[in-house]
Amino acid sequence: MPNYMFKAKMNDGRLLTGILDAENKDDLKRKFTAGYIIHISLYDNTNSFYKRGVPIKVLLRFTKQLRAIIDAGIPILTGLNILWKEMNNKQLQIIISHIQNKLTAGSRFSEAVNDLPQVFPPLYRSLVPIGESGADLSIILGKLVDYYTNQTAFTEKIKKAMTYPVIVIVMVFLVVVGMMMFVVPFFEKFFHQMHLTLPRITTMVINLSDMLRTWQFFVILVGGFFGVTYAYKKMKANPVTETLIDKWKLRLPLVGRIFYYASLERFTRTLSLLMSAGITINRGLELSSQTILNKVLENSLAQVRVKITEGQALSDALRDTKLFPDLLVEMTGVGEKSGTLSTMLLKMADTFNEELNEYIEWLLSLMEPVLILLVAGVVLLTLLTLYLPIISLWKGMASVH
Repeated sequence: MPNYMFKAKMNDGRLLTGILDAENKDDLKRKFTAGYIIHISLYDNTNSFYKRGVPIKVLLRFTKQLRAIIDAGIPILTGLNILWKEMNNKQLQIIISHIQNKLTAGSRFSEAVNDLPQVFPPLYRSLVPIGESGADLSIILGKLVDYYTNQTAFTEKIKKAMTYPVIVIVMVFLVVVGMMMFVVPFFEKFFHQMHLTLPRITTMVINLSDMLRTWQFFVILVGGFFGVTYAYKKMKANPVTETLIDKWKLRLPLVGRIFYYASLERFTRTLSLLMSAGITINRGLELSSQTILNKVLENSLAQVRVKITEGQALSDALRDTKLFPDLLVEMTGVGEKSGTLSTMLLKMADTFNEELNEYIEWLLSLMEPVLILLVAGVVLLTLLTLYLPIISLWKGMASVH
């Protein structure tokens, strides 16, 4: 039976989008009750629609609302229908519609979620079956809500730390280009009219200004940007060069520490969540390593998994990699001996979170005056370079008198 993607307009003006199985378009229309105006378009491959996934914030909102519906005692199929009607996100409406189809056909919620790997991360797909088979699904959804809420806030902090210096550097670039495009030509014209002998550094600045005002520079700039972007994507697609890039990221001055602690926080928090849900340590390491987004640490965790399979303790395996801090290794050992490994990992995640917060605040407070001085220094240096011939002219006139 083919899949149809449809758009439905309700009497109150709301637009709904979804996917239904039907023999043909007439059969699809019969599946709707009065109150809908149906506009139908055929969608041959529904899975291709989900390749871009959904933002974590959208997934978090869906999980929160689904948990609230389950807590209220509403059957999951009825609850999904309510969410489908209330959601104003087109992509999420289609995802919910897909899940509804699976449940109506007799599949479990976990099977429907597992059918959409591009939408639901491995962590999500691993925990939902546990909620259905043994633990309360609402509890599992609550753990996922807490986890993704924390990760969303954590990601925003990282973006804040990385965005500010980038904005300032771009501003410095624009100021310099603006001066080269508009200020330097004015001085160049003046120097030409006065027939002044220019210092070498002033000549270099004028030559740079002339170059920036040509169409060739624009082509080189745009081509260079797209070339670097393409090369970076190709290198990230290659496992060897991706590992080299991630190793370089960890060694970057100042910001390398951000990448390192962000990876540790994700790893420990994810592994803690998985172990508290009853997932084995080996499977937990496999899933948590996928959240790190750093190939160097991910590869080291693959080695840890091998050693654990051979019977080695997690703390000893982490210590052997020489990539994880001693505090994490010792706390992991304590957790293993006392049977509170999940709790210890969660405490370490909170510790890494706090340390990263403090480091980001310190870094931003340090970078603000440094970047302001950088902008001022670049502007003053450029102006000083342009005023050198004028200063020499004044000195010559003064010596004559």
